[in-house]
Amino acid sequence: MAYRVVSPFADKCDDNHVYKLGDYYPRSGFKASAARIAELSSCENNQNAPLIAEVKTETKEDKANDNSGNAGKHHRRFNNRTAK
Repeated sequence: MAYRVVSPFADKCDDNHVYKLGDYYPRSGFKASAARIAELSSCENNQNAPLIAEVKTETKEDKANDNSGNAGKHHRRFNNRTAK
């Protein structure tokens, strides 16, 4: 699963690596434990607030099931003129 930083912090379990707002967690080359992810996702940490949030990754199946009407990128607009 992918996580994004919602509040900046220095990760004490990753040599105090500084994560900025919007960064992905964990960074490339670092494997976070499930317990650490749970801690950072909750208020049970030093900042008493969630620091990361899960990011839903869109799959091909999600795109195929999109009912919003915006699934196709190549949408054409037609004007209301009639052919003469």
